[in-house]
Amino acid sequence: MINHYIEDKDNIPAILDHGWIVLKNTWTDCPPSIQEKIKNDLLSDFFGNNPKLIKQNQEDLNNANL
Repeated sequence: MINHYIEDKDNIPAILDHGWIVLKNTWTDCPPSIQEKIKNDLLSDFFGNNPKLIKQNQEDLNNANL
């Protein structure tokens, strides 16, 4: 059932990437606890807690400041 509200609209692409359904950019079948886990994983990956991404994230941040 699609009965879970999406608190963080920026998380919608990641919810879809994980195979969940999104309806009208407001509702999903993804439970809030999973939405939070997806969000935390994305933040963790972006800010370099994933060793594979540390170098790329640093380069992206350096290039953004040019």
